[in-house]
Amino acid sequence: MRVIGSTPIWNEPFGELVLRWFHRQSPELRERIGGPAEAQLRVERRAARLMELAGIAPARALSSPREWETRWNARAQWDRLVAHADRRGWDVVIDPDDTRGLRWTATALAESDRKTILVADQALEVLAAQASLSGCLLGLRAEDLAPLALAIQLYGIEAARLGNPPQEWVDELGALEFTRRVLGLPFHPLVFQLLDNKPE
Repeated sequence: MRVIGSTPIWNEPFGELVLRWFHRQSPELRERIGGPAEAQLRVERRAARLMELAGIAPARALSSPREWETRWNARAQWDRLVAHADRRGWDVVIDPDDTRGLRWTATALAESDRKTILVADQALEVLAAQASLSGCLLGLRAEDLAPLALAIQLYGIEAARLGNPPQEWVDELGALEFTRRVLGLPFHPLVFQLLDNKPE
């Protein structure tokens, strides 16, 4: 088993994380979904379909702290996703002062008619601190998490192009599975939704 964290959640496969997620949902939603295996299947299909539509090749999967240390290149991944956003008519901007998380705005600059994705640097700092507090052994920094934030936003752009949206929970989890596949991550971004500790 790969060991990328000192707590079990970092080492769990997607199916086990979906099980954790499923049990946190309301009884009504659990009944609508049918079960964690059904949830996993629907999410994986949705992510695969969006990857095919986007035409983004998955990165080589990383499976250990050593591979992360030697092969992860946050800047290259960021540049690859920014280029894709540009092809779709979107600009990407890092906002160092925004603490409200990720958001979309109509334009970046008054003279631009292109839409913009703003990635909040401070929100990424909080996630990096949360990962450290939760036993992640990868030494995640805000710059490592920026491509994750951008990939999640690109999922939303591609999903809008596809139309006919599924239930909200499918896209909520689908964006995270899409992100894991696109970036070849050794952990699943769903972990961040399941962690209980928050940095002060």
